[in-house]
Amino acid sequence: MSGPSARLAASARRASSTKRFAMPQEHGGRRGLRAGLRCAVDAGLAAVFVALMATATVEEFAHEWLGMAAFALFVVHQVLNRRWWARLLKGRYTVLRALGTAANLGLVLCMLAQMASCVILSKHALGWLPAFDGAWWARVMHLLGSYWGFVLASVHAGLHLAGPARVLARRGGALLWIARAVAVAAACFGAWSFVQLDFGAYLALASQFVFVDPTVPLALTAAEYASAGVLFAVIAHGVTVPLRTSRRRAAAGESRSRSRGGLRGELE
Repeated sequence: MSGPSARLAASARRASSTKRFAMPQEHGGRRGLRAGLRCAVDAGLAAVFVALMATATVEEFAHEWLGMAAFALFVVHQVLNRRWWARLLKGRYTVLRALGTAANLGLVLCMLAQMASCVILSKHALGWLPAFDGAWWARVMHLLGSYWGFVLASVHAGLHLAGPARVLARRGGALLWIARAVAVAAACFGAWSFVQLDFGAYLALASQFVFVDPTVPLALTAAEYASAGVLFAVIAHGVTVPLRTSRRRAAAGESRSRSRGGLRGELE
C-alpha cells in the first residue's frame, strides 16, 4: 500500500489510537465531576437539614425557603443516584442492604410528607396558593416528618461512612484515628443534645409543639442538632461494622474454598 491510501490508513490508525487513550481520561473526568457534584449536594443537604431544625420556630421566613432548598437538593440527589432506584428490585438482599433500603425509603416518605404539609402550612414560600383545610394534621405530619427525616438522613449518612474511612486509612492511620476521636466527641455531645432538645418526645409525638428557648443562641441550637445528627450517624456506622466484617470473612472463606478446589483438581 502506498501513496494516498497509505497516508489515509496511517491517519486512521493514529486517530484510533488517540481515541482509545483519550476515552478513559474523558470517562475519568466525568466520574470525578459526578463524584464532586454528589459530595457538594450531600454537604448542602446536611447543612440545610441542620438549619431547618434550628430555625423551625424562630425564623419562619428563612425556615420555609430553606425547606424549598432542601426539597430541590433532595430531588437532585435522587437524580444523581437514579441507578439505585433501577436496582431496587434486583439482586440479593443482605442485612446491610435491607437496612440501607429501609432507611432510604423511610427518608423519601418523610420528605414527601413534609412537602405535602408545607402546601397547607406555608405562609411565605407557597403563600400564593389558595388556603387548604387540615392545618392540624399537617402540623402533626410536618413534625413527625421533620424529626424522623432528620434521624433517617443521619442514618443514611452513617451507613455510607465506610468509604470515607477507607480513604482516610489509605492516607494515613493517624488521620483515621483523629476523625474517629472527633466523631466520638461530637456523638457524646449529641447524646446530651438529644436529651436537651427533647428529641425523643417529638419522635414519639408525645408533644405536638416544639419548644425553643429564646435565650439560647441560634448557633448553639444548630450545633446541638448537628451533634445529634452525628450521634445517629455514628450509631448507624457502628451497626454496619460487624456486618461488613462478617461479609468480608465469608467472601474470603469462599475464595479460599474455590482456590483449594482448583488446586485439588490440578493435582488429580
